Amino acid sequence: MAGFGKIPKSQVDKFGSKSGPELLEAAVKLHRAGEIAKAESLYLKSIDSGFYNELAFLNLGFIYRNSGRHDDQLAIYERAILVKLGSAEVYANLGNFFKDHGNLDQALAFTLQSLELKPNNPGALILLSGIYKNLGNLDQALACILQSLELKPNQPVALMNLGNIYKDLGSLDQALASTLQSLELQPDNPAAFFHLGGIYKDLGNLEQALASTLQSLKLQPNHPGALMNLG
Repeated sequence: MAGFGKIPKSQVDKFGSKSGPELLEAAVKLHRAGEIAKAESLYLKSIDSGFYNELAFLNLGFIYRNSGRHDDQLAIYERAILVKLGSAEVYANLGNFFKDHGNLDQALAFTLQSLELKPNNPGALILLSGIYKNLGNLDQALACILQSLELKPNQPVALMNLGNIYKDLGSLDQALASTLQSLELQPDNPAAFFHLGGIYKDLGNLEQALASTLQSLKLQPNHPGALMNLG
């Protein structure tokens, strides 16, 4: 839920000095160019200068997550809240962090806070749906993913997740339709083929289950779940 972006002019005016904004702008350019270590350093310098733009915090979280530095990832989100940057995106990223680490109560709390600040956020609704699914609350999971798709139709990930929820609810025909729709939009998604294989297996169509699972492994070799299902 983080990425590159532009610095609002209002933030430049607010702080008077361009040192912080210039540091952030340079960091974003380095980040885009793949100079991750240099970008990280400039993001931190931008924050330490007193220029609190959420983009620096979110992009640092993105760097830390990709490099497996989970303690640093949590710390930078907490620092954002400490300096009163508890934006919808910061709270959503905290929710995603705790979901990734199996702390579903915290994940739920922060994601709901995010949606209080920005109620019509399709991405946060996808996240909330996944949390409810992991908590075993399939009705709430279904409601959230349908709301996300109502706000932003034709999201491949949301449609794939919808298929997974329908599968867990035992609605295999709806699960199949949603997953196939997801693959029409994103034909190279190994996860969708993996789930499609499971749906075909539950439907008793073993030839299609085999073909889908093999396609998943072609796109992502050595996927443990796909290899297990193939066996």
